[in-house]
Amino acid sequence: MACAEPAPAELGKAIHEFNAGEFFEQHETLELLWRATPGEIRHLYEGILQIGVGMHHLLRNRNFHGAAVKLDHGIRLLEAFPAICHGVDVERLRRDATAARARLR
Repeated sequence: MACAEPAPAELGKAIHEFNAGEFFEQHETLELLWRATPGEIRHLYEGILQIGVGMHHLLRNRNFHGAAVKLDHGIRLLEAFPAICHGVDVERLRRDATAARARLR
């Protein structure tokens, strides 16, 4: 798996946007990377993207159903990846997204 390889610059930018609460911007950044990337690693980008969209629905739109759907999809995509991939703490992201999702039940 490509997890040991250096992360693309766009991934670092998207993570910065995500952590700053700029979920729409991180979606735009990751969508370009996700669509342009072949192979399984693209699902890492898609998973992070989906969780960001879920957080956008939750925190910006108060769309709880949309948030739940996107968080579930993102969490499922990230299950295929090890705890750390491309320097991303995937385990923490899965854990935090799962906690946010649990609050929507």
